[in-house]
Amino acid sequence: MESRVVTFRRLGKHGRFANNLFQYAALRIYANEHFCDLQVPQWIGTELFGLHNLPVARHLPPYHEKSVDGTCLTQGIPPEGNELVNHDFCGYGQYHTSFYRKHCSFFRDLYRPVTSIRERLQPAVDRLRKPDATVIGLHLRAGDYGRLIFYRTPVEWYLDWLKNNWCEYQNPVLFIAAEDRKLVDRFAEYNPITAESLGTELSTRPHANYSYLGPDRRMRDPWQMDFYPDFYLLSKCNVLLIPNSTFSFVAAMLAGRLQRCFRSNLPTQDFVEIDPWNAQPLTHDLAEDWRHVPGVCLDETAYWKRKGSGFEEIML
Repeated sequence: MESRVVTFRRLGKHGRFANNLFQYAALRIYANEHFCDLQVPQWIGTELFGLHNLPVARHLPPYHEKSVDGTCLTQGIPPEGNELVNHDFCGYGQYHTSFYRKHCSFFRDLYRPVTSIRERLQPAVDRLRKPDATVIGLHLRAGDYGRLIFYRTPVEWYLDWLKNNWCEYQNPVLFIAAEDRKLVDRFAEYNPITAESLGTELSTRPHANYSYLGPDRRMRDPWQMDFYPDFYLLSKCNVLLIPNSTFSFVAAMLAGRLQRCFRSNLPTQDFVEIDPWNAQPLTHDLAEDWRHVPGVCLDETAYWKRKGSGFEEIML
């Protein structure tokens, strides 16, 4: 009988954490539905979630993911029929999440942390979930954001939302996940809590089989190196305010107690409520088209700087 195999040689190196989660889920679903073996290299999902597959055994011809507009691979279209069988996947798996809705339980089961990690984080979860409290989680994405569709969501937008909505919720508690922990001080009037204040000791040791950006390896900030506690605690919130980031978007998909989710929106310069199981994982408004809005478009960060019509990555 002819073998039926799907591979993804670049898993773990084609995008960052949440990109990897979408990619792996898309391929597991495809392999299950088309009776294929899935072969992938070791990746961070092995360490965090105990996901083990056969290693990639041979080179296969590439399958390039189709996309909605023919150019943007972060707005992909699921493969149809057998077109991916005996091919090596190249894409993001960031399909409109109505595709994943019918696989909701399977998707969530994939990304349950292994026992040692769950036990490490359970005390923080217990402290976060106070009786009768509504946990409002904010994700402040800075880092490599500020260009293309990866615009920065200004802190002022979060503060405005909290000012207008905080009192609507029963016993609200504010949890913040931020790559730049100095930003947490801007929310002092809400007594914000973080992974560290909940008792989680963050590490500067890199995760195995994860492709960190060069500046992250150089700076060794614990909230960049040991990012999973932020992700996991976001998934334990009742209400989420997220930027245009798959990191917190996937956390919202995994949040079993989620009541409402709001994502920043460039055209309205506000937050718009979304259903994370019935939306595009990313919106596609360009930061460069909104330079007149303070803070959304940057010319230089610790990760890159503009050079002519493109960008120069800072690799050291």
